[in-house]
Amino acid sequence: MTTFEGRLRRETDEIEGYFRFEVPGEPMPKSRARYNGQGPKVRAYTPTAAAEAEQVIAWRYRAARGKAIVADDRSGFGLACTFYVEKRQRRDTDNLIKLVADALNGVVWADDSQVTEVSGRTVHGSDQPRTVVELYLTGDLPDYIRMVCEGCGSEYRSYASWERKRRYCSPTCRTEARRLAATRTCEGCGEPFRGRQQRGEPKRFCTRACYRRHTTVALVCVRCGGSYRKPQSLHRANQRTYCSAPCRIAAQRDQRKVGAQGQCDACGGPTTKKHYIRCQACKSARRPALVVETP
Repeated sequence: MTTFEGRLRRETDEIEGYFRFEVPGEPMPKSRARYNGQGPKVRAYTPTAAAEAEQVIAWRYRAARGKAIVADDRSGFGLACTFYVEKRQRRDTDNLIKLVADALNGVVWADDSQVTEVSGRTVHGSDQPRTVVELYLTGDLPDYIRMVCEGCGSEYRSYASWERKRRYCSPTCRTEARRLAATRTCEGCGEPFRGRQQRGEPKRFCTRACYRRHTTVALVCVRCGGSYRKPQSLHRANQRTYCSAPCRIAAQRDQRKVGAQGQCDACGGPTTKKHYIRCQACKSARRPALVVETP
């Protein structure tokens, strides 16, 4: 005769924390997850019918207890379910148990890993379809590590294999911590903003307009008197500055007229030396030489 290697806790006389409650109605199996979205925005969700069935089971447990219940995160639990179904069609008992276990997650126990014993039975052809759930304690869980969440500062259960991988108590806390870590103070206006690293360095300014406003200097064109801005890294003290290329070229022409010694073949203007055939302005503009027709 083949026997189990060890006896279940519910088969002993020292069972502790036994509690029983019933959920009327046809038992529902745990259906597979559904997905919506596309690409990196795909999200998994539980179908509406299965989610409502889990809420009914959790509500029936709270109503049977008759008092406020806080999920136990220290004890090991056993779960025994008997499913009375009306129809005689095939049912997967493990999927029926999975729905009950997920419904009691966060209600009876803090995590599914605390359920150390599971048993189930399906009875077909019942005239009173219902689910009978039996809960009991199987003893304390093995030693675990109490970690402090780096985000909210609360304690959470961890194990040796999680010590270097888990830094936050939940995905929600991890997302919020990353959002706050990405928040910086703008060096220009002083307002908080979220910015990613650029070329390996953290972003310093909240917007492009703020960057230009606080990294440029206001100057006045020495020729036309117009105001303009220039990056601080390109500005030198006591340097003659011009607002545009036409103003710079016109100023260069005015300077060449003072000590003109030659004549430009392109525009006819003065050049600084006799052997120059093109002035600096025409050279910058790449103007062709004038064609002089001879009679």
